[in-house]
Amino acid sequence: MAAQFKNTNQSGALPTEQEEQAAQDLADTALASVHRTAGASGATNTYQVTVNGQYDVSMNAFTKLLGYETVRIGVSSTSESTTESKNALSMYLVLDRSGSMGENTSTTYTGTCKKNGRTYSCLKYYTKIEALKLAVADLVDQLDTADPEKKYVRTAAISYNSSSQTPTTFEWGTTTVTNYVNALTATGGTDSSNAFKTAYQKVTATSEVNAHIAKNGQKDPGKFIIFMTDGDNNYTSADTSTKAWCDSARAADVEVFSVAFMAPARGQALLSYCATDTSHYYDANDAAQLVAAFKEIGEKASMAATRLTN
Repeated sequence: MAAQFKNTNQSGALPTEQEEQAAQDLADTALASVHRTAGASGATNTYQVTVNGQYDVSMNAFTKLLGYETVRIGVSSTSESTTESKNALSMYLVLDRSGSMGENTSTTYTGTCKKNGRTYSCLKYYTKIEALKLAVADLVDQLDTADPEKKYVRTAAISYNSSSQTPTTFEWGTTTVTNYVNALTATGGTDSSNAFKTAYQKVTATSEVNAHIAKNGQKDPGKFIIFMTDGDNNYTSADTSTKAWCDSARAADVEVFSVAFMAPARGQALLSYCATDTSHYYDANDAAQLVAAFKEIGEKASMAATRLTN
C-alpha cells in the first residue's frame, strides 16, 4: 500500500520525507476485507477484495490560518475476481453397432485362453465393439471429472444397425450411457439416418433447456452430438437423409463430433460432412486411435463445461 501511494507522485521526483511518512501512515492504517459470493446455483465463486486506508495531509500556511493543521484523507479500492464458471451441456452419442463392429482391429492385448482344459495367457485382438466400449469409458471419465456432482452434464445414447435401437433418455451424469454402451452387441446392416435424427431432436428439445434451468439455472446449455460409424450406410438415400439432419444440427448450433472408425471412403465422407468443422472430425484406423479420439472429444467438451476466468 505504501509503495502504491509513492507511485502517485507524477512529477518523477523522489518523494519528500513528508510524502514518505504519509505513505507509511496509509500502509499502517490500511484494512482489507474479502467477500465471497456464489453465482447461480453455486456455479461461480466471485471474490471481492476491498482495501480501506487513511492518512493525514499537512496544510499549507494559508490553510492553517483557517484553523486546520492537517486534513484526513481516506482511500478505498475494490477488486473482484471470478475463479471458476461451470457451463452446462447436453451430449448425445450416436453409435454404430452393425455386424462389422464385431470384426477384429489390429490392436492386441494379453488375455486368457483355454485349450484342453488348460488356461493360459495369450495374445488377443480387440474387436471394434470392444474398442468402442473402451473409448466411451475414456470419454465419460472426462465428463465425470468436470462435473463430479452431476449438476451440469446430461448424456444420452442411441445405437443403430440397419435400424435405430431404443435410445436412453437424457440423464444427469454418465452412468446410464455407460451401461447402455457396455451392453451393445454387433449385428445387422447400417443406416444412420433415424439415429442421428433422434439425437438432433432430443438434444435441441425445449425440455433439455428446462431441465438445465431447473437444476443449474443455465438457459443456454451447450449441445453436443458424437456420431460414429465403421462403414457405409447400406443405401445412399440414408446418407442423404443423415446429411439433412446434420445440416439441421449445424443450423441449431449443435456441435457435432464425428469419428470414422476403420471406415471406407463413403463412410468417411459422410462423417466428415456432418462434423462441425475439420477439428471436430476424427479418422481412427485402429482401437488405440479410437480411444484417443473419444478421449480428446471428452477433453474438449469438458473444457466447455469448466471455464477458468480472472
